[in-house]
This record gives sequence, structure tokens and C-alpha cells, in this order.
Amino acid sequence: MSFVPRILSRNWQMKASAFAIAVLLWTVPRFQGQNTQVLDDIPVRVEQNDPNWVLTEDPSPPVVSVTLSGPARDLIALGVERPPLSIPIAEVVSGDTTVSLLQSWFRASGRDVVVEDIRPAFVRLSFERIEEKRVELSIPLFGDLPQGVSLSGPPEIEPPGALVYGAASRLEGLDVLQLTPFD
Repeated sequence: MSFVPRILSRNWQMKASAFAIAVLLWTVPRFQGQNTQVLDDIPVRVEQNDPNWVLTEDPSPPVVSVTLSGPARDLIALGVERPPLSIPIAEVVSGDTTVSLLQSWFRASGRDVVVEDIRPAFVRLSFERIEEKRVELSIPLFGDLPQGVSLSGPPEIEPPGALVYGAASRLEGLDVLQLTPFD
């Protein structure tokens, strides 16, 4: 009768440690298995490299859902990081463009995951051609001169104009560029 309690009580710390290691070894391979996860609300970013065009609006839709498969630890890490889906645009052909999303554009930052699907599969982008326009410069004058100081003539701006680059809709109606005065 005293034999059974003695077996359990002798080296009980070592037995508890062995049991904990056995449980750990039993659960870790199950945690490492291939899982599938859907990450919603992944932001869509545009890497626009055409110097003649500018993106005028956010992508439509601005977020997508990405279905991933891989080890659970990598899927959990990506769920926390939430890296964006980056669309590279080397050359713009038209102002309104619909882009078919590629799975390789989701950068999983070195994680061992596979992109299974992206929904929606298309994103609409709006571009506008960059134009240049010469505009007049202006400085608003206000206040009084300090005691003992006077102007010898009206202030002159040198050079009197500047060349401005930007989207055509932003340059439309821009004839004078107000400079910020400083003391």
C-alpha cells in the first residue's frame, strides 16, 4: 500500500517537468500545421513611378481581403502586422485604370505563407496628367514699419514668377501664388 504513494512522491519535480515537456511536444506539431486564414481590411497602396502622371484619388476599394495559408505562427504574425498590398505602376496609359490584383503584390515580409486569394480581384485607380504652369508670385504686406525705418519704394519680388508642376485640376485657376511673409 505504501509503495504507490512513494512512487508518486519521489522525484515529483522531475516527473512534473517530464509531463510538461510531453504536453509541449504533443501540441507544438499540431500548432505548426498548415492553416488557412482570411485577413480583412488589408490596405491597398499604389507605388506610382510614372513622372508624367499623379494619383488623384485613393484606390477603389481602399482595402481588400487576402486569404493566406501557412504555419499558424506566421499567420498570427501577419494578422498583427497587417502589411499592405502594394500595386507597382511603372507606366500610366489612361486616367481611369482598372488593375487586376496579383498575389505577389502582397508582401508577407519573409514569412512562409502562400497567398490563396485576393477579394475583390480588381481595383480602380484614377490618375491625372502632370502639367506645368508659370504663375505670378505675391507677398501680402501688412503692419507698420518700426520707428525710424521707411520704404524707399514698393517691394519687388525677384524673380517675379515661378514654374509650378502638378495635376491639371489643381493648377486650373491658379494665377497667383501667395508667399508667406516673414519678419
